[in-house]
Amino acid sequence: MPAGPSPGGLPEDDPGAMWLVIDLDLGLLPNDPGAELRRTLGFWTAWLPKMDLTQPVEQELRDSNYRVVGRLRLIDANEMGQPEATR
Repeated sequence: MPAGPSPGGLPEDDPGAMWLVIDLDLGLLPNDPGAELRRTLGFWTAWLPKMDLTQPVEQELRDSNYRVVGRLRLIDANEMGQPEATR
């Protein structure tokens, strides 16, 4: 299934719309990249329900050696219209 906006319209049309952006350098993951990715994203999957998903936020993503391997960002979809535009 292709990724894209919901049939109800573009996220930018919703004043409360937020983008969840995950920037992760897979080349930085040690040993078994698949297992590291699962562990890293699994942590944030468990944490997301505890986050305020109505406010922009940025969090570091770390591997099992606690090295920063990426970022998880929650950004306002109405500010720029595209997640890439806020880098």
